[in-house]
Amino acid sequence: MSDSLPAGVFELASAPLHLGLGATAVVESAMTDMTWYEGYVDRHGDDGVEGRLVSVGTFSEPWEMWEMHPLATRW
Repeated sequence: MSDSLPAGVFELASAPLHLGLGATAVVESAMTDMTWYEGYVDRHGDDGVEGRLVSVGTFSEPWEMWEMHPLATRW
């Protein structure tokens, strides 16, 4: 995260965002490995199907496959 950003502003490319119950928004720590996802479930699993993870990624090459989330909607 850039030190020059105003308080309360974050870079979505560096820190994902959880949208939860009651219109909550929680800035998460940077994604690291699969243990990050386990911690995410521990932190927000009670939000159930209403919870959303928002992130941005950049890639140097086209993907050879697509992600599939059977219980979620992707735009």
